Amino acid sequence: KVCHQIVMDNCLPTNGKLCDYELYAWFLDCDGFIGVRWPTDNINKQRYKNFAFADFVSKQAANKAIVRKNELYLGGNKLKLRLVKSQMTITAAMKNDYLNVAEQYRKKLKEKEK
Repeated sequence: KVCHQIVMDNCLPTNGKLCDYELYAWFLDCDGFIGVRWPTDNINKQRYKNFAFADFVSKQAANKAIVRKNELYLGGNKLKLRLVKSQMTITAAMKNDYLNVAEQYRKKLKEKEK
């Protein structure tokens, strides 16, 4: 299975105020949305905080999300979204990231319902 990525580069708050599930929720209303993930520094195994990826099932879905969300504000920062030109094969690690963030989101929804 493949995905098309939107990259959010140098537009996310780096102070830790933006949680994974909040970024997930931000794109949840977009058609074809698969999930979000942050790239990791392979040497230090730490996540990059200033950019992330939102993955979509098709290039068309990703472009529609860009039209809807680009230049809106998230966490006080103006989003600068762009489509990554090549499609990617979804790996097991990517699926794991998607599932972990979706689970965080579901837990927060349950907490709000209480």
